Amino acid sequence: MTPDHVVGMVPQVIADDRDYYAGNLAYYFRILFREGEKNPGGYHGGVRHPLHATVLFYKALAFYWDRVDEAGRSLRIDPEKARDGMIGMLWHDIKHSLGKTSDDENINRSVAFLYEEGHPSDCLRFPRIARVMWATRFPYDKIPDAELNRIQGIARDADGGQAYDHAWLDLILFGLGSEIKKTPTEMLDMQPGFLKGRIPCTTWGRAEFSPAVVEAKIVEAMRIRALLDPARYP
Repeated sequence: MTPDHVVGMVPQVIADDRDYYAGNLAYYFRILFREGEKNPGGYHGGVRHPLHATVLFYKALAFYWDRVDEAGRSLRIDPEKARDGMIGMLWHDIKHSLGKTSDDENINRSVAFLYEEGHPSDCLRFPRIARVMWATRFPYDKIPDAELNRIQGIARDADGGQAYDHAWLDLILFGLGSEIKKTPTEMLDMQPGFLKGRIPCTTWGRAEFSPAVVEAKIVEAMRIRALLDPARYP
């Protein structure tokens, strides 16, 4: 085992070690940490999901950093716009109701919290950050993919990336399932259909969650379902 196997990306993402976005997220991270302490066991109310989604957004910034389009124009995301997206991802569920209200209300609560607690130096970007947060509203079809800009599209792809996380069994089946009043088995049975039906919005998303990745995750879910059947595995 090497250090890379045990050290996560959170510190370098929050500090922006590679200068992919303007400034850093230390202020926002401290507040997320504080809010997470109030609900350490909550799936959306904790820190696991928002940090995972933020790390994925950072990976998308890296993906576009040196890429160009067919005409040779840079696809790099402007650091100021990238900051909008990073703050939006880190705080998109910061006031999640844990299944007590609709996701519309969850986003409303998180946006209101942004305007109350966001750093004063970011106040002019709050409307753009709010639009990033709204891109994660579930079900996603309430705001069609075609209506999203690139930052919002990356946010939606990063938000849905939880389905491909190594810890998805706990996160999706037990954590998310408890919030939407579904049993772990019901959530497991829903996974193949959800994964097949969700096409990523962005070039990054389609590369990160390629058809081969989707198929591998579906096979994993189906194998787990089979292992739960005593008739197949006495």
